[in-house]
Amino acid sequence: EEYGDDVLFGRVRVHPPSVDFLDVKRGIKYVIKVAVKNVSHRNERVRFIAPAPESGFAMKRTGTTTVAPGIEATADVEFVLALDEDYHSTLHVDVSGDILEVPLHAYRPRAELSLDTAVHMGPVVHENVTTRELKITNKGKEAGRFRFE
Repeated sequence: EEYGDDVLFGRVRVHPPSVDFLDVKRGIKYVIKVAVKNVSHRNERVRFIAPAPESGFAMKRTGTTTVAPGIEATADVEFVLALDEDYHSTLHVDVSGDILEVPLHAYRPRAELSLDTAVHMGPVVHENVTTRELKITNKGKEAGRFRFE
């Protein structure tokens, strides 16, 4: 179940539900904190399991913690861009023997082209020209190209 930006996994709530590093550049270390809040009525054992080193992601905390009801355990997920490509992995969280998966993503800067509205051409008669204005917006950090086929 989702609660705002959190996702409820039975006895715990995870924030953020997905770790997304956007517009990453070489030579910069990026850090996002992941919080696992105990929403049950009993203590839970929480252990963050670091992703594989070759994934490009690293963690500061990997030990096991007993978390009382209403309290959260946190871990910092770090990313440093090694190659000019997007990275994807998974952070595993052991909650009293149940394994939760939190997706990890790192995206290079890119164009994000979007159409502001749908384009309705109406009736198009054979061998007649019909024109409509089309607005394309780039919300990304890089220049982009598009074409119609």
